[in-house]
Amino acid sequence: MTLNLILMDKQYVQFIADLKQNIVRSRYAGARLANKEQLMLYFKTGKMLVEKVDAEKWGAKVLEQIGEDLQKLMPGLRGFSHRNLKKMKHFYAEYQFIAIGPSATAQIREVRKSLIPESATAKLQKTRITENEYPNNLSHRPCRSFRMNT
Repeated sequence: MTLNLILMDKQYVQFIADLKQNIVRSRYAGARLANKEQLMLYFKTGKMLVEKVDAEKWGAKVLEQIGEDLQKLMPGLRGFSHRNLKKMKHFYAEYQFIAIGPSATAQIREVRKSLIPESATAKLQKTRITENEYPNNLSHRPCRSFRMNT
């Protein structure tokens, strides 16, 4: 094999490995989001059930009827049997007083952003002027006597 083919093979193998890594990361992120959405759906469903059952003073058999009606409206729907609806009510009742919001990691990131001042380098990068912004193609070299106060 020539050196060119060996390098191409290594590059190809690296390319495939990068694709695999992107696919795995994306699937993991998708599964996390799906789980979050499912939990929120169960929590909201539990809330709706608790509020409606209490307000209307419905009896114990109403969850069976709701489960059957949902199944008729959405054939093949899974996870909304009367037993699961009862579990959703309990889930909401148990966790209704806990604030549901961003994860602890996301909250820490936000706090760090607000507490840690922007570095001088980051400020300079934001204010750096490109050649195209100089009028009449003037040189953008600073004069020798220029000193920055820090």
